[in-house]
Amino acid sequence: MTISSFGGHRDMDESVLLDAAGGGDERAFGVLLARHRPGLEELCCLMLGDPRHAEHAMQEAVLAAWRDRGLAPASSSVRMWLYRIALRVCLEAVDTPPMSFGADERLTGVNGDDEPDL
Repeated sequence: MTISSFGGHRDMDESVLLDAAGGGDERAFGVLLARHRPGLEELCCLMLGDPRHAEHAMQEAVLAAWRDRGLAPASSSVRMWLYRIALRVCLEAVDTPPMSFGADERLTGVNGDDEPDL
């Protein structure tokens, strides 16, 4: 059974949508995501403090949710499942130190010269 076989899919119960998404129905997954996207984006923005980083984290969270759609627990809410994924992605982003060069740091080549090795 696919989401396209139902009329009025936007009002459909989340457990039915999750089941359809678990079976590979992209439209069902899209409907679930559309319902929760604003809150997920806000969570990422609050956690990371930078709209660009939040947008990247949101993309990673959506990909992770799609990959794990078959593993979503039927007993928990879709909202909690999606927020848990987004939170994990944001925490991983916070834990990864950004690459930066200070004023007195220089990019040098392997041989120690001033030209980077390409």
